[in-house]
Amino acid sequence: MKNITNFGYSIVLICTVCANLHAQDNTSGRVTATFKNTPLTIVLKKLSDQTQKKIYFKEAWFQDINFTGNFKDMPLYIVLDKILDKTPLLHIEINQIFYIVPRELVAQHLKELNQLGSNYSGDDFINYIIIGKASDIGKYKINRITGVVKDGATGESLVGATVQVLNSPEYGVSGYTGKYALELPAGTYQIKTSSVGFESQLSTIKILGPGKLDLELFEETHALTEVTILSDKLNKNVSRDQMSIVEMSAKDIKQLPSLIGERDIIKSFTTMPGVKTAGEFGSGINVRGGGEDQNLYLLENAPLFNTSHVMGLLSAVNPDAVTQVTLYKGHIPSNYGERVSSVMDINFNGTNISKASAKGGIGIYSSRLMAELPFFKNKVTLKLGGRASYSDWLLTKLPDYYLQNSAASFADLNGVLFINLKKNPITLFAYFSNDKFEYAKIQSYQYGNKLLSARWQHIFGPNINTTVNLAYSNYAVTNQNYETKLFSNQVQSDITYLSGKIKTEYRGLYNQNLILGIQGIQYQINPGEITPIGDAQVVPFSTRKELGREFSVFINDVLTLSPKITLQVGLRFTLYQYLLTSTNIELKRYQGLEPRASFKYQLTENNSVKASFNRNQQFITLLSYTSISTPDDVWKLADPDLKPVIADQVALGYYQNFHNNTLEFSAELYYKKLQHLSDYKNGAVLKLNNQVTSELLHVQGKNYGLEIMLKKSSGNLFGSVAYTFSRALRATDGESFQEQINNNQSYPSQFDIPHDLNLNLNYKINRRLRFGLNFLYATGRPVTLPEYTYNLGNKDLVYFSDRNKYRLPDYHRLDISMSIDESLKIKKKWKGIWTFSLLNVYARKNAYSIVYKKDTPTPENNYQVFSLYKMYLIGVPFPTVTYNFIF
Repeated sequence: MKNITNFGYSIVLICTVCANLHAQDNTSGRVTATFKNTPLTIVLKKLSDQTQKKIYFKEAWFQDINFTGNFKDMPLYIVLDKILDKTPLLHIEINQIFYIVPRELVAQHLKELNQLGSNYSGDDFINYIIIGKASDIGKYKINRITGVVKDGATGESLVGATVQVLNSPEYGVSGYTGKYALELPAGTYQIKTSSVGFESQLSTIKILGPGKLDLELFEETHALTEVTILSDKLNKNVSRDQMSIVEMSAKDIKQLPSLIGERDIIKSFTTMPGVKTAGEFGSGINVRGGGEDQNLYLLENAPLFNTSHVMGLLSAVNPDAVTQVTLYKGHIPSNYGERVSSVMDINFNGTNISKASAKGGIGIYSSRLMAELPFFKNKVTLKLGGRASYSDWLLTKLPDYYLQNSAASFADLNGVLFINLKKNPITLFAYFSNDKFEYAKIQSYQYGNKLLSARWQHIFGPNINTTVNLAYSNYAVTNQNYETKLFSNQVQSDITYLSGKIKTEYRGLYNQNLILGIQGIQYQINPGEITPIGDAQVVPFSTRKELGREFSVFINDVLTLSPKITLQVGLRFTLYQYLLTSTNIELKRYQGLEPRASFKYQLTENNSVKASFNRNQQFITLLSYTSISTPDDVWKLADPDLKPVIADQVALGYYQNFHNNTLEFSAELYYKKLQHLSDYKNGAVLKLNNQVTSELLHVQGKNYGLEIMLKKSSGNLFGSVAYTFSRALRATDGESFQEQINNNQSYPSQFDIPHDLNLNLNYKINRRLRFGLNFLYATGRPVTLPEYTYNLGNKDLVYFSDRNKYRLPDYHRLDISMSIDESLKIKKKWKGIWTFSLLNVYARKNAYSIVYKKDTPTPENNYQVFSLYKMYLIGVPFPTVTYNFIF
């Protein structure tokens, strides 16, 4: 017999399912006993012992009450009915445990539940939960309820799960750590928790005061590639304060077909307006006309300097390890700096789980595996993942002769250790990658990233917390050239990054969310050093190393001026020093303010307008001859001759949702002015050059465009269509001919793509079978081409056109895919899914570049000694197959 010392807590346990009052059955235990003037407490104890059923009650209710009666092979619930018949008490059975409570309290709860509405029967309720303390009753008008939504099978946090208060406009959606929040007055409520691919859960809560409520959901089917774009609210497209932002979960990205059958975390964003890439093998992305080096890629707060494997074939980030990716392409909050075009913040799962799990995939080119393991009563979570390629056969299928005789391989490892210390959670992160690429036995590249980061958060209270981040990143590349043995050489270069950042978030001010902090960064660059291979006749040479430091302070505040108007203002001040590496003496200093502001006006519940202004500074740039980055492109710091890039961007947007927020529309206009860009002179030498700034020209730029998107996120047919019109123009202002490009006339940059269209559709044929389609079209990239040749002194010379005068042919491609789930059983431990894709369905020969080379005159080349040839990588339909699994 169990005494209940806390009556309030007992009410939580007993008032579960109203329709289950007196819903006992014959499996509840049978009784044969005789009692004569026996104290009721003893009667209940004997019944509990005989039936092996627990009976909870409060002894004070039965003082001085005796019972007389005889029972023979009777169910326990009938015995309890007879015993309590003449008392103000009744019993309730929940999971074969009996609770005895006052009838009056149960009647009160029944009344409250009836007031919730009649659309839901008692069978819909899973929990009746009390939140807060009895001592909190009457203290608070509004109570903040927080918690985490988890996968009940694995313990993994669920991203984008909706917690809806029924018959009320209040709801919350879990973020990338699974956390959600509600603000409600005291009372009784019915809540519905749901997430795509999971069974919905209905619960009833009794709120006495502020408190915590963790929720669990269980899969209804296994859908590794289910798509659910994140939103903190059902109408996030309209109501969120931020504009020019794109968020994706791992499920979103995995739905998209990819080049070799594996999902690409970074390139998946090219389905969104304003985000493009330079062809199939382009490394990284170009955002609103900016270069690849103008994007900051953060993996758990550590920057990634090379984002691709195998010269751009595949993203360097393991898709299974990622929880959420957020891309800021317009209004960038002031707690981010370092780049002028965008910030891509990639988060790995850093929450505690209750069960071990693993998932991975086997593809035609590489395989991957990721495991999550809980330790120390789920207080510590270790997440380990890795990928490796195992075949060079893919290169042999490409149409280029030199690529057919090349070899490539890669591997990467990532790990996250999360330690849940209640108010002091700690996250440790590590990432390593290594690539090897040999081109036609002429030269080879070996390059890799090393990233380490640590995050410690201290939660002072519900309204204030401080986060400390430490980050280390290193990117190193070795290039060997052995086309001729006599001049065989090896060139090595690297960049090392160190950062420390402290950020405090305070929500104690009325209708405000205040963030402030400081950050320090150090860059060390080795632009390159060349050494001979073996006995080659190469003179060793090292370029001058560079050292730079940034110191920043920032503040950002979100002010809710009214239910319809929100203003976000921020300011970042940065001091940059270019230092002499040997003595740390300052050679040049730059400093400046970076104001940020955004404004939202919600016209109605379903539409809004937003505007923003951003100033960003960038003190590091990538020197490259082409729009497609290569592993050995040179990183260069701002110095006395090379000023930091400054970008000022204004944007205006209109947003509207239709059909109960299942159809989203957005349109954004932007204009960006760029100062102190650099472009190279004709014939420039960018590598192994101590005077590389003398090869560069100062360039000003302007980027502008219109981005339109229509997205459907629910139903059997879902997807998006995105269109972008944009220009990215550059101009020099030099006085002499050597300091000019195109006579100081405006010219398109390498990233100028006026028209870009992307169609992404998915159709659920049934619960196991899904079909996907992706079509993309883009204007060809600008190129500089030879226009004619002439002879001078017995030498054939080539005359080139104005810079970027011509364009490659327009790019377009259609990909289709089909995914098949092996099983829909919820409790099955091993779950697999097959994905079949066909890339480049109609065999479009998209030009990767234009090659100009000497040739034998033939009718095919119009009897020209020099001819132009279009180089393409995928000119035929390309099938892929991938098997993904989880256990």
